[in-house]
Amino acid sequence: MLMQHSIPQHNLFRQVTQAFVMPFFFVVGGYLWRYKEDSGKEIGISKEYLIKRGKQLGLPYFMAGIALILFYEILSFISGSHSVISNFIRLITFQGIDSLWFLPVFFLSEFLFLFTLKFNPQKYLLVFDLIILITLVLWSNVAPFRWPFALINKALMGYLFFSSGYLVSNFYKEVFKRSYTFLFLPLCILGLLGSYYNGFSSFANLNSPLLFYLNGLLLSIVLLAVCNYYYISGSGYSKVLTFFGRETLFVLCTNNLIIESVRLFDHKVFSSFMLNSGWLGYILMFVVITIIEVLFILSYRSLRRYLCLSIKAS
Repeated sequence: MLMQHSIPQHNLFRQVTQAFVMPFFFVVGGYLWRYKEDSGKEIGISKEYLIKRGKQLGLPYFMAGIALILFYEILSFISGSHSVISNFIRLITFQGIDSLWFLPVFFLSEFLFLFTLKFNPQKYLLVFDLIILITLVLWSNVAPFRWPFALINKALMGYLFFSSGYLVSNFYKEVFKRSYTFLFLPLCILGLLGSYYNGFSSFANLNSPLLFYLNGLLLSIVLLAVCNYYYISGSGYSKVLTFFGRETLFVLCTNNLIIESVRLFDHKVFSSFMLNSGWLGYILMFVVITIIEVLFILSYRSLRRYLCLSIKAS
């Protein structure tokens, strides 16, 4: 996601990565969902759980959203390209500002998944997913892609990826062994070809909902297999993935602030050197953004640890 955001214009790399970057978050959410309780008990839909998830996702959403509004309002004195009113409307209507759209959509997707499990036996989950996919294909062809229809489209697609991740997790012991890793090469090729054929698509611009779903799911499964391979092998890559994975919400909420700040600094100090240097500039911007993000995460963890200790002491 950080690498993709470091590239300002559309190209083949962004087109392909756009097909699976955000779907992967939902697939992982469904893949890990049943392990969220320490006791191992699967979580059912309840008022308490919805309030808990609302706080976990809602507080970062509004706090990061207000920070972005203030930041963009400062930028408006320079470029005049942002509006505090329109951004505030996007925030309170759960459209999200930039990458923050993910948080309300993830909450709605998870809620729909829990609702589905409550009223449908698990063995019929795949059938219900097919009904949702068909509905989404038909719906997207007739409904205007603006709020609130856009939010509904995103939530339905997010649900499909979330539910698919949950279904994939049931085959973990047999499918994601190291000895089977080579079997995912055909899936990777199909996903890449499909993403190329579907053009530049995203949750905000599906093009073909069916292709977007299949491409995102296939490439997400491949990524899960790769992550599992490094986890089993004890590679240092698994530690890097764990470091960022535990702070996914923090990265999602801060990446836009960091990226826009780096771009502004590059523009004012270096006359947009990174922006105008092609891939060299994109990679350099990615490295700078990642380093700043790591420093932010470490600072955030230290502050969180300090607050926890202070609360316990009091």
